[in-house]
Amino acid sequence: MRRLAATAGSLFPIALAVAVALGLSACGGSTSNRSDASAGQQIRNLRQAYESGAITREEYERERRRILGDT
Repeated sequence: MRRLAATAGSLFPIALAVAVALGLSACGGSTSNRSDASAGQQIRNLRQAYESGAITREEYERERRRILGDT
């Protein structure tokens, strides 16, 4: 029984470190995945803004090219 308690005690710091690392990785980091995943949504929002008259055709085209990487 003491051997099990000693093993569990030595694993706790490792488990804690892994939990903290996983938690921090979800708090920011790279935005490239996020922007790639949301490019379609950005285009839909942009189209809606154009259709509602909030932006001009030129602004729509310029932003669409920027989102798609066609600068």
